[in-house]
Amino acid sequence: DVGKCTSAHVWGVTYDDGPSPATTVVLDALKAKGKKATFFVVGSRVVENPELVLRAFQEGHQIASHTWSHRVLKDLSDADVVAELMWSGKVIEEVTGQFPRFFRPPEGEINDRVRRIANAMGMRAILWSHDTLDWQMNDGSQSAESVTNTVKSWIEQKPAGPLSLEHDLTESCAAIAPSLLDMILAAGYDVQPAATCFGDNSFYQSNPLGTPSKGPMTASPSSTP
Repeated sequence: DVGKCTSAHVWGVTYDDGPSPATTVVLDALKAKGKKATFFVVGSRVVENPELVLRAFQEGHQIASHTWSHRVLKDLSDADVVAELMWSGKVIEEVTGQFPRFFRPPEGEINDRVRRIANAMGMRAILWSHDTLDWQMNDGSQSAESVTNTVKSWIEQKPAGPLSLEHDLTESCAAIAPSLLDMILAAGYDVQPAATCFGDNSFYQSNPLGTPSKGPMTASPSSTP
């Protein structure tokens, strides 16, 4: 598993659990700064918002799997682990024309059995070194201010090669993403996608089942793949 970046001055920025309508806010912020990040997308939500995944892909962001239904993989049977990774990968491929090489296990929970299954599918897990806890704004246990202060405290500690976890599923999480990005850049870090930050720019692979991809989705944004 990968949990941090190899260069001290690089910050890997990742967003989990989307896509959702709120993803647009995050994409706009990254585009305005000319920076690329990683989106760990949930397959069932890709079906609902394919145009956002296509936009992220076309704008150069890394699209990686966060499984099909966000179930904890180590609690599932071998067959269900394969299904979670394969179905999420397949829907990403249907939208982008590319099958992901990387995934993030829901809740960061993974064991050797899941790793072996994923490796057999040509997939590698990416975790994180710094969790913003932004998702806790949804139940009020965190606020925009507390999340901002958390990131400020990290920056003051000048971490080497951090790989941070944010979310783009809800409006509250997405709304704070632009200011967090600004803070990271102002601190002098080079923001990169997760795989790039540890030296691997091969984001995608051939479909493990050997089925040909149909190429990127070319339908209008209102259509589904």
